[in-house]
Amino acid sequence: MTARNREVATRIRAHHEVMAQEMDRRLDALVAAVRRGHPFRPALEDLARYARDEILPHAAAEEETLYAAAAQRPAGRALVDALTAEHGTIRSALERLGQAGDAPEAVAAGAALTALFKSHAAQENDALLPVLLEEPAADLAALLEGIHEHLMGAPGETHGTAANGAGAEGAGTAQGQGTAEQAPELDVRTVPPFQRHQLIFATFHALEPGQAFILVNDHDPKPLYYQFAAEHPGQFEWEYLEQGPVAWRVRIGKV
Repeated sequence: MTARNREVATRIRAHHEVMAQEMDRRLDALVAAVRRGHPFRPALEDLARYARDEILPHAAAEEETLYAAAAQRPAGRALVDALTAEHGTIRSALERLGQAGDAPEAVAAGAALTALFKSHAAQENDALLPVLLEEPAADLAALLEGIHEHLMGAPGETHGTAANGAGAEGAGTAQGQGTAEQAPELDVRTVPPFQRHQLIFATFHALEPGQAFILVNDHDPKPLYYQFAAEHPGQFEWEYLEQGPVAWRVRIGKV
């Protein structure tokens, strides 16, 4: 690997980190607004706007440059197919964020979108770049310049077909909260452990009495139950819907 390629790979990873930090910052603002009882819509709009105007165009530019180069290598074809499919998943998550009708749905959708992007960026760093750096190594500087050209080629143009309507203007009506089938899901399996309780309690605080959400976890959240019991005695409902071994689903309601 040349020194030039190492430098460019470092720049690509650094840019991914900056985008992840920007997503985290906007998600934190959304969670803070919900916890404080402030209007959550401006923070939701900011998160959706960043994903629509920055994340999706970057993803489209990567497909035309980094992905196209990696797909020419046998070791990269399946990886590129999987990463391209994840772009579709990110677009779908952005749509769900824009359709969030209430605070619990907004927090759940925002957390899912942020976790998806961070996981995706990590795969690009740890799997895609090494494929491109295999001998004979691709010219990463030229590929990075190609990304810039794609991003700058059409000012104001949105990339990706599913971004339309993903902002708050396209917000739909809230789903019902009364039953397990209607309650929104908060899937924390891809959320870093140190962020999980913050998101869960922010979602709970955003509920109106009689509303509920479904927590999806990768282990039995029994310690969380004890924390609810200590901090909100008599104020919550806890119902297991699924108990492993792969996933645990718990309906958590506000009395």
